[in-house]
Amino acid sequence: MYQIEENAKLEMENVISFRGVVTHAQINERVSEMLRVIEANNAFKTGSVVNTTFSIDPNGVEPLLDVEILIPINRKINLSAPYSYKPIFKLNNAIKVKHYGAPETVHESADALNDYLQLHSFTPITTGYFVSIGDSSHPEKSEGLTAELYVGISDNIL
Repeated sequence: MYQIEENAKLEMENVISFRGVVTHAQINERVSEMLRVIEANNAFKTGSVVNTTFSIDPNGVEPLLDVEILIPINRKINLSAPYSYKPIFKLNNAIKVKHYGAPETVHESADALNDYLQLHSFTPITTGYFVSIGDSSHPEKSEGLTAELYVGISDNIL
């Protein structure tokens, strides 16, 4: 099940960011490492983990994903590569789809968002930013996943 909303915003402060090329399996490893870095700096996560995929290279044994992972934290911390700090992250004028249900059906909500963009002739200007609100790491809770997907759109009328 899903719900689509126009003029949505995704805003975060004090964000630790990772941008790099990884396999799908390495994404969770990278998030875990980021959480360890946050904890080692006596800080804590203040919101959901957000990720986006800029491109996929299907050549090779496993596809390589150019991703960015964003985690809002309570304060600024000193970071070294491959991490960076963003004082503010703002995505305005977005179309948001809110997904309710099993993680395996998130693609159906994403497809509905793409259909909505085409139906209304919206021009996407960002990649999709995925926000996992529910806990999909425990199979017994997987039916209760809530996630959001934001795509920034152009407000130009041409």
